Formats: sequence, structure tokens, C-alpha cells
Amino acid sequence: TLLAELPAQGRRLSLWRPRIARLTLLADAQAAQEARSVLDEVAAAGRAGLEITAGAHLAERLTRLGQADAALPVARRTLALLEHASADNQYRGEIWRQCLAALSIADPPAAAQVLRRAVAWIEETAQRRVPPSFRASFLEHNAANRELRRAATRLH
Repeated sequence: TLLAELPAQGRRLSLWRPRIARLTLLADAQAAQEARSVLDEVAAAGRAGLEITAGAHLAERLTRLGQADAALPVARRTLALLEHASADNQYRGEIWRQCLAALSIADPPAAAQVLRRAVAWIEETAQRRVPPSFRASFLEHNAANRELRRAATRLH
């Protein structure tokens, strides 16, 4: 694989990004293990954008494995970082979607609060930054936006 061909002494960023990208191809248990490993490395290096991305993957996979209690602190940390930094190579809406799964199970009031903020951001972004001809696509064809907005309607 490409990861095996990368030199171990190379730039860590060149190793971390492919490892994170590969998470989507792995089964939940293996992805959770690899996401934890990468998360520990990028957090120690102070790479907030990569920490957000790896943390969201870990929170989602732990939740799928029935470990929402273990996912909760990861999701909270990831969402706290997202308040002040951008995810590396991943859309903000997708980060919210991945982290909300754990919050919804372990802390429903916090999940509702995050969901409201996420949807407000999506709708404000659609109005302020997306050309009118692309707004419907941004809101409904983007899977994360669509899922978050629909979840918000179920809160009422």
C-alpha cells in the first residue's frame, strides 16, 4: 500500500493524512484502533486540524461499536477544538455529524445544543456565502447538511 511505501523518516504530516483518509475503508474496530493511534500522535504534536478529523472518526466508530461513553469525551474535545480551528481535509458539517452520534446517546441535551448551532451555521453559510443557484444543493444534496437539518426538525 501507499502507506507502506512512505519513508518512516519523512514528514509526519505525509504519514498522518493518508492514515486518516484510510479510516473510511476499515471496519469499525480496526478504524477505532487506528484513529486512536493517529489521534494520540497528532494531539501530542499540536496539530488541531488533524486532531479534529481523527477525533471525529474515533467518536463515530466507538459509538457504532456501542461504546458511546468512551466516545463522549472524544466527541466533546473534538467539538471544542472545532470552535477555534478547522478540520484538516474534512467538512465541518461532517465533523458535527460524526460527533453528534455519541452526544445523542450519552448527553442528549448537549447534542441538541450542538445540533442547533450546527444548523444555524449551515443556514447562515447558505445565505451569506453560497450563491442562490447553489443553495438548494448545499442544503439538501450535501449529506451532512441534509442529515443535520433533518435531525434538528425532529427536536421540535
